[in-house]
Amino acid sequence: MIQQAKERLLNLVQDNRYLVLSTKHDESTWTAVLAYSVCGPRQIYFTSQSYSRHISDIQHDPNVSGVIFDSSETNPNRIDCVQFSGRASVVSDDELDSFLLRCHKFNSSIDPERKAQSVRNRYHVVLVVLDVTEAFVLDQEVYHTHHADARVAVDDFSFDSNHHEDERR
Repeated sequence: MIQQAKERLLNLVQDNRYLVLSTKHDESTWTAVLAYSVCGPRQIYFTSQSYSRHISDIQHDPNVSGVIFDSSETNPNRIDCVQFSGRASVVSDDELDSFLLRCHKFNSSIDPERKAQSVRNRYHVVLVVLDVTEAFVLDQEVYHTHHADARVAVDDFSFDSNHHEDERR
C-alpha cells in the first residue's frame, strides 16, 4: 500500500500542472491556483506577480499547504489528489540562474535560460520555490467505502521517477 501511495503521488505530481496553494498572514488565509514545475526530489516552483497576496503572505510566513489533483477527472471513482505542506521562498535575482540550472539537472524539460529571461522580462514577476516537507494521498478505500475524506501519509517520497524505480528493484 505504501509503494502504491508513493507511485500515485509521483504520477499526480508529474502528470498535472496546477496546484492550489494556501498561505496565511496573521489571522487571514488565502488560496491561489498556480501553474507549477517539478524541480527537485521534493521541490516545485511557480512564478507569480511580486505584489500578489500569496507572495506577501509567503514573505511574512513561509509555511504553506496545498493540493494537486486532476481537475479533468469526472468519474468520482477515480478521483485522487496529493495534499502537501512545506516552506516557500522567493528566489532572488542573484540566485535565479544557478537555481534554474539545478532544476534543469533534475527536470530536463526546464530551459533555464529561457525561464530566467521570462522571469526577468516580465514586470514584477518572481519565481518561488516550494520545499515540500509532508505529503498525503487520498485514502481511496475509506473514500469509496465510507464516502469520507481520509488521507494516507507518504513518507520518504520523491518527485523523481528514478527514485521510485530504484525502490522497486
